[in-house]
Amino acid sequence: MVKVKRSVFSLLLFLLSAVSLESFAQSEKKENYLNNYVKFDLSLGQNIDIPPSAAEKNAGLLGSRNRVVPFFAAKATHLFSEKFGWYGNLRIDFYKERKAEIYEENVFGKFFEDIFNSILGPISKIKPAFDAGMVYRIEQKRWSLMPSLGLGYASYGSNRFSSQTQTNDSGESVKLTYRQKAAFLSGNIGLSGTYYVGQQNYFTLNAGYQHPLQSSTALLIKEINGVEKERTSYRTNDAGRNIIIGIGYGVVFGSRK
Repeated sequence: MVKVKRSVFSLLLFLLSAVSLESFAQSEKKENYLNNYVKFDLSLGQNIDIPPSAAEKNAGLLGSRNRVVPFFAAKATHLFSEKFGWYGNLRIDFYKERKAEIYEENVFGKFFEDIFNSILGPISKIKPAFDAGMVYRIEQKRWSLMPSLGLGYASYGSNRFSSQTQTNDSGESVKLTYRQKAAFLSGNIGLSGTYYVGQQNYFTLNAGYQHPLQSSTALLIKEINGVEKERTSYRTNDAGRNIIIGIGYGVVFGSRK
């Protein structure tokens, strides 16, 4: 009889434990599901450039841009745990690049540049950039703050190559070759503030800083009768330092608490 009571007690304890574990698993599953959702937002704003010093030697060889330009961005954020998530952000800046000084002096280069801009002007003003990384979640019912840290790819202007040969007054063949590399990997930090107007919709305020991790360079080579006579170069790690501020609207895919 005692053995039967012990068996029944053991069975009841086992069933109780199983039910408790199942309830805990369902609760954890529900909790994880509620914490796991995707945000997608579109935003407009201003990209503020911190230009390299114009006083640096040969700085005029590198093209430049207006200090403040507009941008459009599309950002997706996947929040996969209670405190962390990841994001991907596509930003398109709109500006007309200011050509390097060599382009101002080069008649043929300016001529072809004018033809390019007249045919593909709007397209030439589109400057895409992309970054992706991790976010940290600080959330309440109606609002959230999400600091982020990521890596990206951006540009300070176009990668260019130009070569021109002319004959000078002395009958010598003079060749000028110009190269510009202004695309680079970047480090990105940001802070997104969100205010939810419903369970699935929100307004967002985004701020960020982009810092180049690679140098932008420009090179001008002068040859006379096939012999290099002059080489002028410029290199900077400061081109492409940007402060980005924008506002937008987004939607949530999944369930929030």
